[in-house]
Amino acid sequence: MKEHQQHHSDRLLIFELGYGGHYPSYIGYLCDYWRKQQTQQSPETAIGQLVVVVSPQFMQNHQDVVQAATRTIEASDRNDFDLGSDSSNAPEQGKLDQTELEDRGKPAIEFVSISQAEASQLTPRTSPPTRAKRALQEWQLLAQYAQRLEATHCLLLYIDSFQTAIAMRQKLPCPFSGIYFRPTFHYCDFADYAPSYKEKLQSWRERLMLPRVLHHPQLHTFFCLDPFAIKPINHLTNTTKAVYLPDPVRAVAHTPAQMEQFRYQLAIEPQRTSFLLFGAIYDRRKGLPQILAALMELDAKKQAQICLVLAGQLFRSQKPDIDQLLNQLAQNTPVQLVIRDQYISEAEMKLFYASADVILAAYQKHVGMSGIVVEAAAAGRPLICSNYGLMGQIVRQYHLGITVDATKPIAIAQAIEKYLTTPLEKLADRDQMQNYAAQNSTIQFTRTIFGNLT
Repeated sequence: MKEHQQHHSDRLLIFELGYGGHYPSYIGYLCDYWRKQQTQQSPETAIGQLVVVVSPQFMQNHQDVVQAATRTIEASDRNDFDLGSDSSNAPEQGKLDQTELEDRGKPAIEFVSISQAEASQLTPRTSPPTRAKRALQEWQLLAQYAQRLEATHCLLLYIDSFQTAIAMRQKLPCPFSGIYFRPTFHYCDFADYAPSYKEKLQSWRERLMLPRVLHHPQLHTFFCLDPFAIKPINHLTNTTKAVYLPDPVRAVAHTPAQMEQFRYQLAIEPQRTSFLLFGAIYDRRKGLPQILAALMELDAKKQAQICLVLAGQLFRSQKPDIDQLLNQLAQNTPVQLVIRDQYISEAEMKLFYASADVILAAYQKHVGMSGIVVEAAAAGRPLICSNYGLMGQIVRQYHLGITVDATKPIAIAQAIEKYLTTPLEKLADRDQMQNYAAQNSTIQFTRTIFGNLT
C-alpha cells in the first residue's frame, strides 16, 4: 500500500501456509518495513494494520520472525533501515512498543495461525491431482480468514498454486495481489533452451491460463520475480497488472578476519578452493549427485585442491544413496568434504557464502529464480550455475559466473577446473555482482510490494 494513502480501517492480510524456502524471509522483510514505516507516520497518516496468516508449523519453526516483527522499536533500527524519508520527521530517540503504537493510532502487526485441525485436513501434495486439491482447500481457507479478519486487501506470497481457482473466477471478500514465481512460456527467448514435449505443454498451458488469471476482477497486482516475463505477460493478457518484483537479499559485510576464522571453524584446509552447496541439499533437483560425479571426473591433482562444503538440510541418515556417494568420494579421492547437516540461521548462512570461494547452483532444470543467485552476488562470490531458464539467463547477463548444462557431470567438472586454473576476473564480474545485489535489496522488494497495492 502506498505510503500516506491508507485509512485506519485498512487491513492488509498476507497469506502463506508454507514454512520453508523464501517465505520466512519474505514475511520478515515485509513486517520489518511495515513496522518501521509506522515510526515515521503521524496518527492522521497511519498506514493501517498488517495481519499475517500462517501455518502452525511456521509459528513453531520461525518464532524469530514473529518476535522480530513485534519487538520494541529501537532508534538503532531506524538508522539501519533507510525508508528514504526526511529524518526530521522521525520520532524522538527511544523506544516505541506495540501498545504505544496502538495508542498513537497505529495498530500492531498480528500473526494469526490457522488451527491445527485445519492444517491436518489439508491434502498432502504428492501428485498433480493432490496439489490441485490442496490449492483449492487453501483458497477456501484464505477466503474464510479474509472474511473473519475483515481484510481490505490480500497478498498471496505464492500465487502460482492458486491459478486454477483464480481462473475459475472464485471470489474473495476483498481485492488481492500475489507473487508469481514460475513462468516458463517465454523461455523460448533464452539461449540454450531446447524444450521437451512436457515443457512445450506447460508453455501452452500458461498461455491458456494466464489471460484468465489476470482478468479476474479482484486481482490488483501480479508481481513476478522474473524480469524477462513482465512484457510477455502483459502483452499476452493486454493488461498492465504484471509488475517486476526484485528477489530480496540482505547484504552483510564481513571482514577478512571473520571469514578466515569461519573457514578455520569449518576446518577447511589451507590452500584449498572451497565450493559451497547450500540449502535443501536432500532435494535431488539441487544437483548433488551430479556434483559428486563431476568431482570424480577430475584428476587427483585437481581433487587435492578442492574442499566441497555441504551446508543445510541433507538428511544424510535418511538418504542411503546419497550417503553412499559421499562415502565413495571421501574414500576414493583427496577431495576434502565438510558437511553441516543441520538448520542454519540467516546470520551463519551469510558467513557460509562470504567464506566460500565458489557457489554451486547446479539445479536440474529449475524453473524460476533461486535465492542462491542473489546471495552469491551479495557476498561477491562467483557461481557455477545451470544454464537453464531464468537462473542461467541472469548469470549470463550479469556475468555472475559460469553456466553449464548441470545435468552433465562432465560439464560441471570442466567449470570447476576453470575456477582452479583461471583468474576470477576472467570468469565473473564483481562490479556486476554488486550491481545485481543492489537491484535486489530488501528495500527495493518491500517498496515495490507496498507501492503497488493501491
